[in-house]
Amino acid sequence: MPLQTPESFVDVLIIGAGPAGLMCANALAVAGGIKVRIIDQRPSKISVGHVDRLHPRTIEVLQSYGLAERMLREGSRMYMCSFYNPSHTGGIKVKDAKFHYCWSLKASASSKFTTRIPDMTVAAARFPFKIGLHQGAIEDAFLDSMAQHNLKVDWPVKPLAIELSQGCMFEGVTLAHLDGATDVEKLEVVHAKYVVGADEDASFEGAHSWVRKAFGITMDRDQTNYVWGVVDMVPDTDFLDIRHRAAIHSTNGSLMIIPCESEKVRLYVQL
Repeated sequence: MPLQTPESFVDVLIIGAGPAGLMCANALAVAGGIKVRIIDQRPSKISVGHVDRLHPRTIEVLQSYGLAERMLREGSRMYMCSFYNPSHTGGIKVKDAKFHYCWSLKASASSKFTTRIPDMTVAAARFPFKIGLHQGAIEDAFLDSMAQHNLKVDWPVKPLAIELSQGCMFEGVTLAHLDGATDVEKLEVVHAKYVVGADEDASFEGAHSWVRKAFGITMDRDQTNYVWGVVDMVPDTDFLDIRHRAAIHSTNGSLMIIPCESEKVRLYVQL
């Protein structure tokens, strides 16, 4: 007798448990009365890296779900942004009405301080700053909130096929449980009224979404030939703007500094 593939029924199936998918799942869980399922092919949530900041309007939305206070407590607030451009004399020199500071580069690249401005442009924003916080901590806040509404992510589960009925409802989404021990445990068909594609993998190689490709939806975007290296670290430095977002441009390349939680910073280095 052939084995029958298990079936389940939900209102909303969310594919992808990154920040976008978790935000959607949490919002639906808080709303109540909606049967939600969220899956991700990763074995577990990420612990560090990836997204590195939250913008003022995003913080306001998170506050409406009771999540902003936690991120304000755990993250690093970015009020100012500093800019440095190439100099003909060498070193980095900061001079303004309040202070005089000089920090010299040992490398051949040299820059001079250009300006320092507020790191946000929304004058009416309730939070006049950005928050430096890695994606793992942001996901933790969503996961904890979802758990209070009896919703969790199914890991590691990968979508294999999706079918539409004539009434534009989803006939079924075939899922593969990557940790299934038997054939019955490996496959499942989920019937959903709505499917949310939140599986965009934004990386330096480009964005990839199984849901988007399954429906033949193209992603029109611009690409550049710039390649950046990324490192999270706790620096030992006397650089004045190490706790500000700083863009340093030199004759040998560029560097972006993003202050993060727990005295860490993220460096984007042009390669």
